[in-house]
Amino acid sequence: MKVEADLSTIYSLLNDAKPDGVTVEKSGRATKAFNLNVDINIDLTTITIVFAASWILDRLRAAIQIRPKIKVNGQLLPPDEAGATKMIMDAIDADQKKNAAGE
Repeated sequence: MKVEADLSTIYSLLNDAKPDGVTVEKSGRATKAFNLNVDINIDLTTITIVFAASWILDRLRAAIQIRPKIKVNGQLLPPDEAGATKMIMDAIDADQKKNAAGE
């Protein structure tokens, strides 16, 4: 899953302790002033989709409240928690299906 957000949010995603099954890597370069992209990979054999989505949403929550211009796989993340959680879970699920089809 690709996430585009402000610098402090990306820093949090990259540097906060991650649960087993979640990896975050810097992707490309800054797209706009102070916006960065990261790739988040989820291994559902070691973590549940709900826990992974909760961990990601915890890192994005402050930025959503201040400046709701976070993109997940190129789409704006909804400002409400329920919509954001669903979008993140759908993105994780889509990535898993894409990876399964490619194997």
